[in-house]
Amino acid sequence: MKKFLAFILIVGIGGYFAYRHFFVPEKRACAKLAELCGDEAKDSGKCADDLGQIRKQFGDEPIQKFDGCMSSATSCPEAAGCMMGAGASAVGDSMNKFLKGFGKAVGK
Repeated sequence: MKKFLAFILIVGIGGYFAYRHFFVPEKRACAKLAELCGDEAKDSGKCADDLGQIRKQFGDEPIQKFDGCMSSATSCPEAAGCMMGAGASAVGDSMNKFLKGFGKAVGK
C-alpha cells in the first residue's frame, strides 16, 4: 500500500510539472512564438510571465484566443498578428465591462 501511495504521489507531481511546462496555454503559445520569430522571442519565460499577468487582469479568454491563433500560425508576422488581436480583444472586452459598469452607476 505504501508503494502504491508513493507511486501515485510521484505520478501526480510529475503530471503537475508536465502540465505546467508543456500544456499551459501561455507556455505553449510562447514556445510557438519563439519557434516562428527566432532570436527576437527567445525569452519565452518572460513571455509566459507577461501572458500570466494578462490572464490575471483580463481572464482566460484572451489567452485561449492567443493560444488558438498561435497553434495555426505559420510565420512571425502572423504570430505578431495573433498577439495584437488577442490584446485588442482583451482591451475591447475590458472596455465593454467598463461601459457596462459606468452605465449602471450613471443610471442609478
